[in-house]
Amino acid sequence: MAEVGYYRRAAKRMRELLEPEFAALAFIVASDDSEWCQNTLLPVLNRDFQEGSPPSSVFLTSDNSSSSPVHDLAVLSAADHSVLSYGTFGTWAALMAGGRAIVFDLAAANPHLPPGTRNSAMSFAPHLPSWELLT
Repeated sequence: MAEVGYYRRAAKRMRELLEPEFAALAFIVASDDSEWCQNTLLPVLNRDFQEGSPPSSVFLTSDNSSSSPVHDLAVLSAADHSVLSYGTFGTWAALMAGGRAIVFDLAAANPHLPPGTRNSAMSFAPHLPSWELLT
């Protein structure tokens, strides 16, 4: 599983890539574990972004009680850029969105995995110039 550290590094990297272009950034957080996102991930990311960010940099999360996977996929595919961990849901959303993508490098983060172990997004990343792997 991608830990908080990955998302911190990925958000920072995306901010580095995009801040020259944009005065403000909005990150949409979608997950099947909204409790972990609300209680663990978002407090850390918000604290990180309080330092040196435009005041309009925000993190938004989907409300799973009123949202469906179809709705989440539609919203994510309308984004300009993507940060994703693994799995086909995030990969499809990032492919439909276009733009830059930061992808969790599962193999580099877990050196004890069998050689050749890759997630779906990792398979695309080396072939798309605007996608990069990050641990």
